[in-house]
Amino acid sequence: MINIVSQAVAAFKRQDYSEVVLLLDHAFAYIKGIDYTEVDESIFNALYDAFEMLSLVGELAVFEKNTFFNESLANFKAALEAFTKPKGGTLGQLKEAIPDFLLLLNGMAVGVNYLQYQKLKIEDFPPTVSFEITASGQIRLYAWDGESPNKIATIESLKAEFEALFEKEKQSEDYFLELADKLYNERAYQDCLQLLEDAMLQHETLKGECFLRKGLVFFQLKQYAEAVDALMKAKVLGIQKHRISAQGKEACRFLIRTAETREERNQWTKLSTDFF
Repeated sequence: MINIVSQAVAAFKRQDYSEVVLLLDHAFAYIKGIDYTEVDESIFNALYDAFEMLSLVGELAVFEKNTFFNESLANFKAALEAFTKPKGGTLGQLKEAIPDFLLLLNGMAVGVNYLQYQKLKIEDFPPTVSFEITASGQIRLYAWDGESPNKIATIESLKAEFEALFEKEKQSEDYFLELADKLYNERAYQDCLQLLEDAMLQHETLKGECFLRKGLVFFQLKQYAEAVDALMKAKVLGIQKHRISAQGKEACRFLIRTAETREERNQWTKLSTDFF
């Protein structure tokens, strides 16, 4: 979850708001697995970043602001702020605020999928279509082009509809990661690299995991400079340091030993110390 929220932050900075919503929706698919008795600082920061980004993206005209929209964000913010106070809110308060926040996020993601399917932009103003998300789990589509009919459906039904539409175009993320790991264990390194390239083209959210695996493959191929480059990209994309450190440092040690100039040696030494 934390890694995907980090990717959403990067998408927000480059103003790719559709990607922000879809990444957050993907990240929060893991929220049910969180043990609320062990919410640490990193998880809390991810939750707060998600709230701030969704609040700002929600200001776009494509999303209708009703009571549910405003209250779900306000309640989630209050729970987050109370959680930071020594004698304030409880984990239970945070847990109670999450379902409405998730419902709102799910609805926004369905709206984004509709826009992408219709080749429309989320930031268009005035919007061609807008969406209203309700507390009952419905999403109302308002069309302003005079041609498309207005539509009311449950978020879950529309989500299933779009998943079916996109299923033909995309294979699952788990499929790519499991097959990549299988090829790596079988030492089919070139096939593994090609699969990882394909995975990144189909799933933006997999880039961190794919660069991590590319780094490990290059390390096995003794292409140490390429391994370092891939592992650095993996870390920038949110992969935890402990997952890249061992191979990164070992690759740097080889490059230090084989460096032809003092400048190169110093470069790899500094990188090993500062980055890995």
